[in-house]
Amino acid sequence: MEETKNKTEPRYTPRIVISTPETAYVLPSRRTILIFAGVILAALFVVYGTSLGNDFVRFDDGLLIYDNPAIRFINLHTLKIILTTYDPELYIPLTLFAYQILYQIAGTTAFPYHVALLLLHAGNSILAMAFLCALSRSKRAAWIGALLFALHPLQVEAVAWASALKDQLATGFYLASLLTFLAFRTSARRSTYVASVLFCLFGLLSKVTVITMPLVLVLIDVREGRKWWDRRVLLEKFPFLLLSIVFGIIALYGKTEVLGKSSPLSILLMGAHSVIFVLQKIVVPHGFSVLYPFTGSTGFDSLKLMLSFLAVIVVTIGVWLARTRSRDLCFGWLFFLVTLAPTFTNLAKAGELYSASDRYAYFPVLGLFFLLGTLWATLDDGLSRVRGQWLRGCTAVLFTLLAWLSFQQSLVWKDTESLFRSVLRFYPHSYAAHNNLANVHRRRGDLDAAVAELLLALQEADHAKIRDNLGAVYVKKGMFREAEEQFAKAKQLDPTSAEPYLGLGLLSTQEGDHEKAYAAYANALEKNPRYAQALLNRGALYFEDGRIDEAIADDRHALQIEPLFAQAAYNLGVALQQRGKLTEALGQYEEVSQMQPNFQQAQINAGALLAKMGKFPEARTHFVSVLRYNPGNAVAQNAIEQIDRAGAQ
Repeated sequence: MEETKNKTEPRYTPRIVISTPETAYVLPSRRTILIFAGVILAALFVVYGTSLGNDFVRFDDGLLIYDNPAIRFINLHTLKIILTTYDPELYIPLTLFAYQILYQIAGTTAFPYHVALLLLHAGNSILAMAFLCALSRSKRAAWIGALLFALHPLQVEAVAWASALKDQLATGFYLASLLTFLAFRTSARRSTYVASVLFCLFGLLSKVTVITMPLVLVLIDVREGRKWWDRRVLLEKFPFLLLSIVFGIIALYGKTEVLGKSSPLSILLMGAHSVIFVLQKIVVPHGFSVLYPFTGSTGFDSLKLMLSFLAVIVVTIGVWLARTRSRDLCFGWLFFLVTLAPTFTNLAKAGELYSASDRYAYFPVLGLFFLLGTLWATLDDGLSRVRGQWLRGCTAVLFTLLAWLSFQQSLVWKDTESLFRSVLRFYPHSYAAHNNLANVHRRRGDLDAAVAELLLALQEADHAKIRDNLGAVYVKKGMFREAEEQFAKAKQLDPTSAEPYLGLGLLSTQEGDHEKAYAAYANALEKNPRYAQALLNRGALYFEDGRIDEAIADDRHALQIEPLFAQAAYNLGVALQQRGKLTEALGQYEEVSQMQPNFQQAQINAGALLAKMGKFPEARTHFVSVLRYNPGNAVAQNAIEQIDRAGAQ
């Protein structure tokens, strides 16, 4: 007869043991946390070490980081901007503040951003282990669940993509808020309660998905068998509910355009499909992509969506009815469902539908990993010592495989071209991938390759944005008639869009037909009165035609819309200088130099004006700044030599 092992959990000294008549939460000891931290850091640096050298990708990284003037400085002006603007859909001021800090350290060098994300993921994994340990009362279950959270390839997007900082920060604060709330619930210390509310607030300032916090607290009550409808228990959640309502309203304001293009039915059905899609990716970790295009109907006539919807409904009803017999199953499934639900409105973007996004599942999958961890611990308890060793050996092999798959997936994020080539490998009909690859070729100057990609995109979908981009490439190639045809087709496809008129304005300007260009810009501004780029272009045309006051008015208007629009500020400075308003012009050049230090012409103009005013040391500083970015700039070199000679005399 085989010897059986001890079925009880190994004893260890908890850092906090909190008891009430209802429950007892046991957080892991400091020693356990340090051991897990060492293991997880070593594992993650092995998995992601190579990908730390990845570049930024032109998929939100420019919008949030290297082309974002709001993060280049930390001052009252930029802090006001990040507190009062969206990105353009999400309200994420704390995330933008974190980018400000990173920018002061690293500028536009990608490596430190990737290191920061990796360390945040490690920290989130440690918090996840502590949270799972408190819930399951099992160190083994917590380790298994947290290792799955750390190493599963579904998590790679949130770790390897610099723009996923909001997901990482929100998850960290969410877990910290949950842990401190558990501590308060059983210790009644007001300080831990206040900390929990503050962590929740910080999470909401990082990303609005933390609005599910009150529901998760109710799920914990249900799992623990509490009377969650009790007045005292409900009052504990009131600050969290209030924060969720406020930030929910803020989020809805930013999502007005997106929500207006999606019906509640399509959001619901696509959301159910997304749930099933993520489950498949967890079970079969293959075919990961930054884009998962969805094709087909989004109504009741879609068999795929209806089956997904029915499956989610049946499972949800089933686990709820069985909650008294299997509270872990109920909690894990509903945690996953509830925390994933806020992302359902994000599955329609730029006219294309998506089944899911890996980063949206970054935190929600913790509910499923909690289930797998508790299942593993239960199974391990029921096996003999020999069979238990086999189980642990198979588990080690599984984690090794997951780590290898994560390593491979992290390399996909090497650069923009690699990222979208990967999309086409699994989804060859993705017009968005072709469109993004065309932008890569256009920036390289390979216009023929850009046209080829855009034509492939048009074979998949006749989309106004693709027509706009193709028209812009044709303008660069000097193919004006072809460009005009593309802009005309874009107007037909999307009569509400201002983009085609902007393209027509640029085209008419190059052809020398200024009146036609003015008309195009007027049409663009009629479609979108806050179109700062159209104001900038029209202002430049006014300046060229000698209509300086009108140019100044358009540049000022553009800056009212986008206060950190460096090109508009520079153009305004040039126009003011033309009008002889040298002090105001200098102020604009100085502001551009602060917004964008590598804007060389603004630095040169500022230096020239300062020298003209006799302020040679200040002027020299601007010319030195030019040489920092362009050591061979002859204008700056000559200016410095003249200033130094004047100083020597």
